[in-house]
Amino acid sequence: MPSIAGKWTGSYQFINYDYDFMMNFELLEDGNLIVRDDPNEPDRITGTGLWRLENTFFEASIWYYDDPMDVFYYHAQMNGDRTHLESGKWGVYPSVDNGGTWKMTKK
Repeated sequence: MPSIAGKWTGSYQFINYDYDFMMNFELLEDGNLIVRDDPNEPDRITGTGLWRLENTFFEASIWYYDDPMDVFYYHAQMNGDRTHLESGKWGVYPSVDNGGTWKMTKK
């Protein structure tokens, strides 16, 4: 089974807000991740976290540098060929129901 580690690109939306914001994850083999989501500085690291995949269920906990007091929690389903994270929801830990939606594709 292919590894999902590597660079991912996608977008997220806030609840009741119909606009996509760009977001990039770099999933490391050791379960750590790096977030880059600044459209003005796309290479700038804006957060770090931890991820795991169990069967097709993906989850991540992320600490953003501009909001270090909150942990953001992400859930999504991995598609069969392990190249898309779909039907994603995010929120402030421990909920994924108070933030919005997200999706990503492996680069």
